[in-house]
Amino acid sequence: MNLKTIDLNLLITFEALIAEGHVTRAASALGLTQPATSNALKRLRLLFQDPLFIRVGRTMQPTTRARELSQPISAALAQVRRALSTPQFSPQNFSLAIRVATTDDIEVTLIPRIVKDLRAQAPAMQLVSRRLAGIFDLPLEELQTGKLDLAIGRFSQESPPASGIHCRHLYEDVPVCIVRVGHPGVRRRLTLSQFVGLEHVIVLYPPEGPGMIDRLLTTHGVQRKVAIAAPHFTTAAFAVANSDWVATVPARFAHAVADPLRLKVVPLPFKVPRQRIGLFWHGRNAVEPSHVWVREIICTSTQLAYGGQHGRKPLRSANGPPLICRAKSNGGRNCPQGV
Repeated sequence: MNLKTIDLNLLITFEALIAEGHVTRAASALGLTQPATSNALKRLRLLFQDPLFIRVGRTMQPTTRARELSQPISAALAQVRRALSTPQFSPQNFSLAIRVATTDDIEVTLIPRIVKDLRAQAPAMQLVSRRLAGIFDLPLEELQTGKLDLAIGRFSQESPPASGIHCRHLYEDVPVCIVRVGHPGVRRRLTLSQFVGLEHVIVLYPPEGPGMIDRLLTTHGVQRKVAIAAPHFTTAAFAVANSDWVATVPARFAHAVADPLRLKVVPLPFKVPRQRIGLFWHGRNAVEPSHVWVREIICTSTQLAYGGQHGRKPLRSANGPPLICRAKSNGGRNCPQGV
């Protein structure tokens, strides 16, 4: 028997005839007319070279061949229905690990809130955080191959349309200075000459320069003095907390660590482009229910933490509106750009 020549709808009719034992009732269950169902029965008899159903009184009794076919056909149709049905997702039963790559400042400021909100509804799930290869480098290949489920960051390159990468804007941030409370040379603000006169802890990851701040200082014709070049913002924060050095870090990170490390947050003495932080994933997970749910929780957590309807007051830069933007899906176009 050649499967290509079989109308699989006939198997659905067979299943209904087995269940109802009556052509008219089977037709009603299938939403077909009685003549259409009778015609399907004729085709089934030709297909299997067997009467399949014999009239006994007002019912139709299956033949031996029909009874033999009943279980495997029913099982096959059930499997097809499961494969084609919309998967049901229950956060309570979600026990997989979601793998996300990000930077250490986002691990400090945002990841704990996200994990708390995720596990409030999915107590068995895990979030595995991994450090990005570079502060501004989108892990394109790892998202494409499935080694990563998500990436959160300020990425300098826009993913090409053919990459399959999608993104949603989460929020904006801006660099600021941090120094220890009681620093003898820093009050509420810094001039450019004061800024370059201090010794700096700079963050380069990977450890190659010049960094963004150094490139901006070049446009002003000045250069800063470097005491330490570190790979992480957390390292920089602890270094300045115990010295008279200064570091430039994202504002949200600065405010998160200021109180516990006794740090003062000071605006930069020159304009710096805002950095747009986004959530990135591959199209293979675009409509998978568990991944859709995880992304929505991340976006909601961010909104509540950084200026949502019930969140704290949005953080503002020295010269601009709130550093928060509504999360909107854009299919991978115009994703956040770093500097």
